[in-house]
Amino acid sequence: MASSGQSNMEMPLKGFAGCCIMNGADDIIASAENKGVRMFTVPKHQTYELQTDCKGSWNISSIETAPDFSATAYYFATSLSRALRIPVGIICSAYGGSTVEGWISRELLENYPDISLNPDSIERLHPMLRPMLMYNAMLKPLQNYTIKGFIWYQGESNVDRRNEYAALLTVLIADWRSTFDNPELPFYIVELADFLSKDDISGRQAWAEMRKEQAKVAETNRNTRLIRNSDLGEWNDIHPLDKKNLGQRAAESALETDNKLSLIH
Repeated sequence: MASSGQSNMEMPLKGFAGCCIMNGADDIIASAENKGVRMFTVPKHQTYELQTDCKGSWNISSIETAPDFSATAYYFATSLSRALRIPVGIICSAYGGSTVEGWISRELLENYPDISLNPDSIERLHPMLRPMLMYNAMLKPLQNYTIKGFIWYQGESNVDRRNEYAALLTVLIADWRSTFDNPELPFYIVELADFLSKDDISGRQAWAEMRKEQAKVAETNRNTRLIRNSDLGEWNDIHPLDKKNLGQRAAESALETDNKLSLIH
C-alpha cells in the first residue's frame, strides 16, 4: 500500500514536538512484536523535473525504527498484517502542509489556467503550497512498485479553496492510477477531523463543507471510499492524537472493499 497527504499522514508514532500520539510510547515499545510490518518513508523533497528514484530504505518494525513511522500508516499496516497473517509493506510519501495540487502531474495541471506552473510564480509560493513538485519528487519515483492501493489524508491546506477540491482530487486519483498503470487501484480518503471551537461558526462550516467535498469524491469515483475521522479530533488541535482507531478503520475498509484482500483473509 501507499500512503500520502500532509502532516496528519506524516505525523510519526513519536509525535511532533508538543503533540504526542495517543498511546504512542506504549506502541513503540511493543513494535518489535509486529515484524510483519515494513515501511518505506520517502524523504520530503521537491523538484521541477520528473524523478525516477528517491532516497530512503525499507525498515522492519522495531523499537529503533517505529518511532519515525507514520502513525496512521503503521496502525493500518499492523491491523492488516494481523488480520491476513502476512507481511505488509507500506510506503509513506507525505509532506506537511502540502496542497492537493502539489501531488498532481504537470500534464494534468496544465488544464487549469488559474494554476501557474511558471517556476518564477511557484518560487514565490510557500514551499508547502507549490503545485506538482511533490508529485515529481515523491510520487513519480515509486511508479514501478506493485501496490494494492492508496490511503490519502490531506485537505486541511485546501479548505479555503474547497469548492475546487472534489474536481482536483478526482483528477489526482485518475493521475495516480495512470502513473501506476492500474485503473482499478483502491483509493481511501481520510475524512478531515473536527477540531474547531463551537464558537467558530464560520470555520466549522468551512470544514463541514470540505468534508462534503471529500464524501462527494468517494461517492462519484469507483473503488474509492471515505474513512470516517470527524469524531476522532480534539478541540484546538489540527492533529488528532488517536491515529490507532483511524488506522484500524482504514484497514477494515480495505478488507471489506478489496476482493483480493478478502480472498487472502
